[in-house]
Parts: sequence; C-alpha cells; structure tokens
Amino acid sequence: MPFCTSAGFSVGVLYVGQPSTPNLPHPHTQAAAAMASASSTSAKNLFADSKSLLARRVQVNVNNMGSICRQVNRGSQSADMLTHSARNMALQEHAIKSSEENLHRLNILMTHLGYQHEAIQRSAHALENVKEQVRDMQR
Repeated sequence: MPFCTSAGFSVGVLYVGQPSTPNLPHPHTQAAAAMASASSTSAKNLFADSKSLLARRVQVNVNNMGSICRQVNRGSQSADMLTHSARNMALQEHAIKSSEENLHRLNILMTHLGYQHEAIQRSAHALENVKEQVRDMQR
C-alpha cells in the first residue's frame, strides 16, 4: 500500500481488484473488505485530524490578527501621544518666550527703579542740606 505525505498528513491508497469468480470469495476480496473498512476508519480519523489541525491553524491566525490589531492600535496611540506632546511643546515654547520677554522687561524696570532710588537718595541728602540752611537762617 503506497503512502503519500503532504502537509503533515499521511494518506493511504487502496487498490482493490475484481474477484476472478463471483461465487467463491476471493482471499484478496475479504482482505480488501477489511482494508476498506480500516481505510474508511482511517479516512474518518484523517478527516477529523485535518479538521482539528485546520481549526488550530485558524485559531492561531485569529490570535495573530488580534496581536496585529493591538500593535496597530498601540502605534496609533503612540502617534497621537507624539502629536499631543509636540503641540504641548509648541505651547510651552510660546510660554517660555513670553516669560523671557517678561524677565527682560522686569530687568529694565529694576534698572529704572535703581535710578529712581538713587535720585530719591540724592534728593533726601539735598533736603538735609536745605534743612540745615533753613535752621541757620532762622538763627
């Protein structure tokens, strides 16, 4: 009995000959009938095995598709997160630029306040001199 192996399956091929005399049971006919019964059982088993293997392969493919979908979803979420982060960065850059401008203005104000403080101190010192002169005139 020759066998053929394909994709992990072994398939038996049965050759049944015609009996030479119809009235007498031929020894090959009885063996062929037994083999045909065994072949039918093995064909059923082969069908069940191939059906089971196909179901496992389908399940593996479904699981792989689920994994691919999750990876695509994660990639999509990553892209969304990067876009959101880029927007926030652009907003932060504007806030940093505004803060830098405000610091520059505060530095200018501090310089002007320093000048005004010096002018007030000079005026206060001059006021002391004027007070002394007024006291001297009153005597």
